[in-house]
Order: sequence, then structure tokens, then C-alpha cells
Amino acid sequence: MQEKRNSTTLKPRQSSHRTWLWQLSMALLWTSALLLLSAFLSRLAAQTVSVTPILETDPVPSSGDAADDACIWIHPTDPSQSLIIATDKTSGLLVYDLNGHQLQYLASGEPNNVDLRYNFPLGGDLVALVGVSDRAGKD
Repeated sequence: MQEKRNSTTLKPRQSSHRTWLWQLSMALLWTSALLLLSAFLSRLAAQTVSVTPILETDPVPSSGDAADDACIWIHPTDPSQSLIIATDKTSGLLVYDLNGHQLQYLASGEPNNVDLRYNFPLGGDLVALVGVSDRAGKD
């Protein structure tokens, strides 16, 4: 007696063929998109942008390579009153207005980096806290 075979097992499945063709076409589409994006980004990265300053801060008290790190405190209600806080890495911390004029100089140690955190809880209030690292470790 001869066994009857199921006709679906002898034919290639059309749905798996379509799935394979769909996956191949999507892979080619994504590869093409990535190649185009890569070409665009490499052209963009190759462009040179020239930046010309319109203001600069007053010089730091020390000579040579002393002006270093800076951060900007943004005034909560009047951005024009914001301040630039910067380090003179051989002698102290400076505060400038937005026109670059020195407002304050705190001579202390050899500050390296300066940063600030807004909304620091202090005595029941939220304040902006400025922190400085001292490369000399004296203060």
C-alpha cells in the first residue's frame, strides 16, 4: 500500500519565501539609508566653521597660561545679570559680568575646575552652589 503524501510538504512555502524576500529588501533599504547618512555626516564633519569672538574677559591676575576653567551662573529672572565664574589656575577664582569685566577676585590656592549646582538646599532655601577643586591642596 502506498502512502499518500501531503501536497503542502512537497511545495516550497510561499509565505516563507515572501518573508525571506521582505527581510532581504528591508536589509538592503536600511544599508542604503545608513550609507547615505554616513556620506552626509562625513561631509558635514569636514566643514570648517569659523568663530569670531565679540567680547572677552579682562585678563586674569597671573601671567602665562593661567586662565582656565569657567562656568556661567544664569540669573533666575534677568539673564542679562548672569555671571561668568572662572579660575586663574595659579592664584584664585574670578567673577565677571557678561561684558567680561571683573567684578570679584578671590585669591586662594591653585584652583583647577569650577562648577555650579542650582537648587542646592541650604538653611531652608534653595541656592546656587559654586564648587572649585584646588590642585595645590592647600585650601
